Order: sequence, then structure tokens, then C-alpha cells
Amino acid sequence: MSLGTVFSRFSLLMALLFFTVFSLVCSQAAKKAGWHSLRALGFGILLVLLRFLLPLEASFAKIIHGGKLFTELDLWLHATRVGSLNIVHIVCILWAAGTLFCLVRILAMLCRQYRVVRRSRTPQDGEIPRFCRSVAREMGISRAGAVCISPSFEVPMMAGFFRPNILLPQDVEHLPEEELRLILRHEYTHFHRGDLWIKLGMELLCCLLWWNPGAYLLRTSIGQLLELRCDSLVCARLSPRESLQYGETLLHVLQGLHRKPSCFAAGFFGYTSREKILQRFGQIASVKQRPKQRGISILIAALAVVLFIGSYSFLFQPYALPPELGSDYEVASDLDSSFILRYSDGTLEVYINNRLRETITSDQLNQEPYCNMQIFDVQISYEEEVIIP
Repeated sequence: MSLGTVFSRFSLLMALLFFTVFSLVCSQAAKKAGWHSLRALGFGILLVLLRFLLPLEASFAKIIHGGKLFTELDLWLHATRVGSLNIVHIVCILWAAGTLFCLVRILAMLCRQYRVVRRSRTPQDGEIPRFCRSVAREMGISRAGAVCISPSFEVPMMAGFFRPNILLPQDVEHLPEEELRLILRHEYTHFHRGDLWIKLGMELLCCLLWWNPGAYLLRTSIGQLLELRCDSLVCARLSPRESLQYGETLLHVLQGLHRKPSCFAAGFFGYTSREKILQRFGQIASVKQRPKQRGISILIAALAVVLFIGSYSFLFQPYALPPELGSDYEVASDLDSSFILRYSDGTLEVYINNRLRETITSDQLNQEPYCNMQIFDVQISYEEEVIIP
């Protein structure tokens, strides 16, 4: 079994179908598995990216005709023109324009965050910066970034892909030292695990598939799983009393939150929906007794493999594909008018919409779409007027 070497728009369609099914099913399954499903989801996303990079038709693929409606839609997309462009070209341009807009938006957000961090830097010899560096050393982070205190920050956050910059609200001086220590452990754990890189990757995936709701659903699910993992790793080193205090600190932060943090900062609170809040509190309360849901993670990985192979094994295609004879070809509007004339000298002519489209060989009669067309035998010379008996 081998893959073809030609790009196929129908193979790209299967890649989109693969991603949509994977994102919808696995986002729900991840709620049951918890943060332990992160690796399985990451493996599935890598398969998705590989599938998008290789939209090729496999030699073993089974062709599934989409019926007359699908065929007519495909023909309309290619036949309808606005100026020199058909609908397919316009859709591709809009897709690319939307992706470019999302990328520019991400770049603008990163630049704005960089400016805020620079404006909010505090003297690094102060008491709070020294305390932050002390906690960073406890967690094995030698290159701690700047500490920024500003009324612009409603909740503690961490920003920085290479060095962890700690962003703290103005009233941080009133926080008890133990609460600040728990908050810093949470933020430095995000940095130690590379969570901002994962968030950036999900944002780029949403840029590529900005029109697909599955991309945003998957981004939200992975963002919540990152918070759950961070809570679990922090609480695993705490006593039951300290875990309870960690939950209380989380609640205090919630009370001061009025707007969503930046997607490129790991905020202490993360997502604020009721369901996700309760999920985090439930894990904090049972972090030491909670068993790992490895079975669901294995199922997620297995589903990704099955969908990946299945997306190459089956292809949805129109009933009859029009031959691409350049950019100005015409297509059939009625499949009933597609037929083949077989002349006495062995010549085979394909007519679509009662117009000659191409000449084929006898070997091609057993191939799609010619095997599904009616064949009329013509008992006259090819040069004479055609009369179908």
C-alpha cells in the first residue's frame, strides 16, 4: 500500500473531517480522563497536522460517491465564476485572508503584552521580586524573569516563553506570604511544563482553522487540562491543610477577576465557567486519591490512529468528475446527459451535457467515473455524421 503523489482536494476534505470528528469526540472524552489525557491529545494533534501536510490520495483508498447533491455542489463551485475566479478560488482566498488576519492579531497581542511588561517592571531588589526569585530557585528555575506589578493585572499571571515574567496585581502587598508562595508555585509550574508554548500552538491551529468550531473547542479543553495538571502537580507536594489553603487562594483570585486574562499568559485562575471551576476544586480536594484514567487516554490515542488511517482509506468524491482542461472548462449541470460513444474503429468519446469532453482508451472504461456512464455503439465512420441507433 502506498500513497499517491498528487495533491487531492478530496483528500484535504477528509483531513478536515478527521480533525472535526477528533476534536468533538476527544474534547468530551478528555473531561472524563482529566489532565492525564494531554499526551494522547497531543499525539492526536500531531497526526492531524501530518494529515494536513499530506493531502494525498492513497492507492488503496475506496472511493465513496457523495450522491447527486454533492456532485452538483462540486460542479457549481467550479462552474460559477466571479470575474476570472470560480467559487473554489474565492473560498481559498477568504480562508487565507482569515488566517492572515488571525496571525496579525496574535502578533499584535504579543507586542502589546511585551509593552505592558516593560512598563510594569519593578525594581528587582525589592522584597517581592526577591521572594519570587527564592520560590523560582526552590522549583529549580535558575533564569527567573522580571516581576511586574500593575493595576492592569487583575490576577497573578506568568508571561514569557524563555524566561518567566511574573505579573502581579497592585494589591499583591496585602497577600499573605503563604498565599503568594502557592500562586508563584502555580505560575512557575506552567513555565516548567512549557504550557505557554502549548497555548501558542493551539492559537496557531485556530488561526489555520479559524472557521472550524472544533478548533476552538479543542483549544478550550486543552487550556483547562493544563490548569488541572498544574493544580495537580502543585498539590501533590502539599499537605491536606495546604491543599485546602490552595483552594481558598483560588477562590480569592476568582472574587477579584472581572475580565479574561490574555491567551499568552498563564493566569492563576484560567477559565471561569462554573463547570470548569468545580472541576478544578474537585481535583484539588481529591488529588492524592484520584486514580489515573489511563483507559480513556488510550482510547483517545487509538481513535486518533483509526481516524488517521480511515481518512486515507476512504475518499468522498462526486459521481462524475469533470476533466480539468485548464481554467476555463465547462461542467455538466445534468448527470443524465453524460455518456460515451463507442465507434466501430474502437474510438471512445466522452460527452458531458451533450458536448464532447475527451477521448479515452478502452482500459479507462473500467475506471471511475467512466464505468458508471452509459455506452452507445455507433456503427459509422468517425469522420461521418454521428447517428446513435
